[in-house]
Amino acid sequence: MVRAMNGPAPTGEILLGKYRIDSVLGAHPAGDLRSGFDLRFERPVHLLVVRRPLERRQRQRLAQGLMRLRHPRLGVLLDHGELPDGQATLVFPPPQGRPLARWLPSAEPAQVVELLDQLLRALARLHASGLTHGALRPEVIHVQATPQGPIGWIGEVGAASLMADPADLAGPYAPPEGGPPAPSHDVYALASCVRRLAPELPAPLGPTLARAAAADPTRRMGDIGRILGALGRPLAKDRPLTPAPLAIPADPVATALTGMPSQPPRPAGEAAPTLQDQDPEATTRAAPPEPTAPPLPTAEAGPTAADGPVSKRDPRVRLSAEEVVAALGPRLDPTPPTADRTPRRMTRVDDSTTAPTPAMPPELEGTLELATWRPAAPRYTLLAVVVGALLGLAWAVLR
Repeated sequence: MVRAMNGPAPTGEILLGKYRIDSVLGAHPAGDLRSGFDLRFERPVHLLVVRRPLERRQRQRLAQGLMRLRHPRLGVLLDHGELPDGQATLVFPPPQGRPLARWLPSAEPAQVVELLDQLLRALARLHASGLTHGALRPEVIHVQATPQGPIGWIGEVGAASLMADPADLAGPYAPPEGGPPAPSHDVYALASCVRRLAPELPAPLGPTLARAAAADPTRRMGDIGRILGALGRPLAKDRPLTPAPLAIPADPVATALTGMPSQPPRPAGEAAPTLQDQDPEATTRAAPPEPTAPPLPTAEAGPTAADGPVSKRDPRVRLSAEEVVAALGPRLDPTPPTADRTPRRMTRVDDSTTAPTPAMPPELEGTLELATWRPAAPRYTLLAVVVGALLGLAWAVLR
């Protein structure tokens, strides 16, 4: 049952057709906050019914951009919608860890520096996406204590962007000059939160936060890179804001059909980089290993440049249909590894034999040639080669 709400919903009610209300968390600067459960993905959520949201079309456009952002230190908007009575509802992940106000008073300066390093880098990622938080305050900052150190988390990312008046959320942690939300305002608010909860911090932490939270905008240190540098965590020499792309190992199919690896070979003895090596903040589960294709058959030495122009029909660069099947391996053959993989009704192409072969339809003549002969140079795109190989194999099996 979906209920039209004029006040706090009782527990057990279903909002937006997919979120069960478990408890009412009380008043919120932007409206009413509830704890709920996502019935589709079976996960806990927080639902915020906003009193003064943006106009519907503008809110939907901004929400789509927010929901595409993902970061392990940011509790970004998960979903949004309207109740039957027209009230806008925002869905966020629940907080992770203890509130900043409970963790910070007993924290060591080194732990505070580590926490600020994480939160500032998370804000830098948010700002690089063209977004701001706009309502940083102690209630939305949480900390998980682990043996390896604190793990920071910023919640309600996107709530202020979807409100008609974001100042309702910022409160006393907004910069005194006011104005629309800006990246420097997030930096000011974070520094103000830490200074108010822990005013006596040693150098360089205390003086750096004092400059970041200066009331005079002309004297304020609002650049995240400068703040991290002052804290001994230079942005350019530490973890990158954007993880480097993972290296893709050479594809045996591309090597078999074109004679060239899909990327330059890695130096001997160098292991392929993992996601954890390139982005320590990311957490992944190890995927089961994919079946590996058998090695290509050993062939005699191929032609060199000194031999002059080489035709693709040169015997030294020939690749038979059986060798193509061996190179493709389990990628195209659904037969279980334990089953018999002996090719059925397939004969090896060999110029030395005089055995007659069935006539080939004209429309398949050129494609089988791609699967039977390996060109000396990459004259075909990988897509065309793979399509030709598949058609050639289909003809060889079905004839």
